[in-house]
Amino acid sequence: MQVELAPGTQLEIPTDRSQKIAAFGGAAASLASFAAVIVAIFTLTSTSNANREQQHLQEQGQFTDRIGRAFEQLGSDKIDVRFGGIYALERITHDSPDDQPTIIEVLSAFIRQHSPHTTPAPAPQPSAAPTAQPATDIQAALTVLGRRDPTNDKKARIDLNHADLGGAELDGSYLAYAVLNGANLAGARLNHANLTGTGLNDVNLVGASLFFADLNHAYLGGADLTGAYLTKANLTGANLVTANLTGAFLNKVNFRGAILGVANLTGAFVSEANLTGANLIGADLSNANLTDADLTDAELRNANLTGANLKGVRGRVIPSPDPSTPITGHTP
Repeated sequence: MQVELAPGTQLEIPTDRSQKIAAFGGAAASLASFAAVIVAIFTLTSTSNANREQQHLQEQGQFTDRIGRAFEQLGSDKIDVRFGGIYALERITHDSPDDQPTIIEVLSAFIRQHSPHTTPAPAPQPSAAPTAQPATDIQAALTVLGRRDPTNDKKARIDLNHADLGGAELDGSYLAYAVLNGANLAGARLNHANLTGTGLNDVNLVGASLFFADLNHAYLGGADLTGAYLTKANLTGANLVTANLTGAFLNKVNFRGAILGVANLTGAFVSEANLTGANLIGADLSNANLTDADLTDAELRNANLTGANLKGVRGRVIPSPDPSTPITGHTP
């Protein structure tokens, strides 16, 4: 039997039993070969997955051993051994990001335990010796925490409540949403540090340096920032209720929407600061320098502006019995 497909092209179709058996046999052999290939691929994949799982378990075991050894080193009475433990933990955060939350907790506890803040630090005087710095191993732990990759934190927070960190070097550190309530940071360097949403209630920041620091929505209630340097810092929406900013350098600071109720800014340098919409109810701004500051929509009820320099200030007291009444003060 022949079937014509196209001029000059013919397809042979088996007509007898032997030809049909041969054709079916060839097809079965092809199917068997295909099935064998599938089985081989499945076997290789399963073996590969099993090997990867075994490798993962081995790696986790190694990380666990490394963490355990590092923990033991932190408890040593020899500072060089503690250094080794601190930097070993930092390497683990790079090799095993899943362990970073645990390492944050351990290093935070290490700092709190070895450097507790028990007594208020005296305010530094211009002629006094520089503020004492943390022990070198404490500084190393702070440095490791401050330069970690925060995307691996998994909601873990640095907890340095009531730690003595006076004179610490924390320039550029990432401390967003950390808690440092009641800590001593007198004379510390926090220039360009990220302190977004950080808890700094009742903290001692006397004479601290926070140039360009980001304190967006930070909590600084009752904090002591006497003589602190915050030029061009961002304090948008920050809470500074009852904070002491006496003589602080606040030039070009962004206080937009900040809460400074009953805060003490006596003699503070607040020139060119943005205080738009800030709450300054009951604040003491006596003898403060507010030259060219923007007080648009700021609330200044019961604020003390005695002797304040208000040259070039923009804005009016809000609310005011007479909206056309400008802010009054010393305008040489």
